[in-house]
Amino acid sequence: MRKKRPTLIAEALDRILKELGIEHKVKEEMALSCWSEIVGPYIARVSFAERVENGVLYVKVENPAWKHHLFMLRREIIKKINDHLKFDAIKEIVFIDIGQNFKNKV
Repeated sequence: MRKKRPTLIAEALDRILKELGIEHKVKEEMALSCWSEIVGPYIARVSFAERVENGVLYVKVENPAWKHHLFMLRREIIKKINDHLKFDAIKEIVFIDIGQNFKNKV
């Protein structure tokens, strides 16, 4: 009789999420929670991942300069997020300048 190899919890969870049809939504939510880890503390201080809708990550930023800077880095950030998740959850990032209200919204 052949023994089954042990299944890693991450593999089992991914399979269950896929079977339930919620894998994409869960991975989108995971993208929100890993924002600070992906971009690092310096960028995390001036940005806040707010929500994901249909593969579009909406990120609030402190000012127009950061909005422009992060816009120029968006492809790299998308790749880092999707590589981290091992899933293409994020297709685009929209940066929203909320200026003076930034500290109140985080």
